[in-house]
Amino acid sequence: MEIDALVLLRAALAELCPPAPSPSANPAEFAAWAADLRVRRQRALELEEAALGVFDEQLRAGSARRRIEARVRRVERSLDGERRRVEGTLYAQQRHRGAPVRVVVHAEAWTIVSADAIRRRRSVGDTLGALLTRVVEVGVAQFVEADQRGAGTSTDDLRALQVRPVLDAEVWSTFRSEVRRLGIRVARAVGLVIEQEARRLGWR
Repeated sequence: MEIDALVLLRAALAELCPPAPSPSANPAEFAAWAADLRVRRQRALELEEAALGVFDEQLRAGSARRRIEARVRRVERSLDGERRRVEGTLYAQQRHRGAPVRVVVHAEAWTIVSADAIRRRRSVGDTLGALLTRVVEVGVAQFVEADQRGAGTSTDDLRALQVRPVLDAEVWSTFRSEVRRLGIRVARAVGLVIEQEARRLGWR
């Protein structure tokens, strides 16, 4: 049986309630009862002190347990996320069509990527969402470094348009924050993703 403070306190109370001798008892019986009560009182005080110590430690243990359990959950989520990132499934679930986003992209690159999406019977939003997800999984900084090694694009060839990518909200948030940290405008960064895919498909 688990011992807690309440069990000890109830035991202390029981020590202080011994049956009293009959009023007709002789003085020796009363003296013996009083001596036994003194022993019981001392034992009750010791039990009370122990109960307070147990109660305090139980509160501390409960707090520590909740803190450690929370850390276990965070570590488990982190390890699971890392495992799914390695497997390429980190953002494979809960994909949804977000709000339209502004894109600044080379017109020819856009035509090539959108035509490829049509050939594969995929929407442009699905295709762009998959491209952005892949960039985030690989690493936005690594993508930018690779793009800088690609062909240059004249600003005269750029066009602005709006696309509604299908992707996880966390992916989009990560992509935006990373490209801003790297000093790139989000609309242009999305265009660079499209242009890199166009180069993979044979553009330039």
